[in-house]
Amino acid sequence: MHSTTEIRIAVLVNHPPHTAFWSEVKQAFVDVFSAVAPHARVEFFDPIVLGEYPNPKDYDLTILSGGKGNSLDSDPWILRQIDFVKYMVEKFPTKKLMGICFGHQLIARALGGKARNIPSGPIVRLECRKAQSISYHLLLF
Repeated sequence: MHSTTEIRIAVLVNHPPHTAFWSEVKQAFVDVFSAVAPHARVEFFDPIVLGEYPNPKDYDLTILSGGKGNSLDSDPWILRQIDFVKYMVEKFPTKKLMGICFGHQLIARALGGKARNIPSGPIVRLECRKAQSISYHLLLF
């Protein structure tokens, strides 16, 4: 039996808002969570232009999305996001944090890991698959 408890998810979209890509990223998250966690409440934040960040105490899971930035750069919005990750890990150690591509590189950097550029350039692969029931169990809290 699946739980109907609401999962609260914050997504930091690491791409400037009001673009087609921003809309596509948001829709992809909505589609995935609708399929695997229909009772999830997903909210989106703009860390780049508006400098929006969720309050970690209000969410079960915070996701740092992929993006078109370079995680090795020191742009102010990147440094703020690294500080946010450090803050979240220090002050809310039981909260779940997940990064996708660019997002996981920022998490690694914030926690003392290393990310590096690949000499051949970015590697991108897009593949759509229907979520398996196992995906639901990965999201149980």
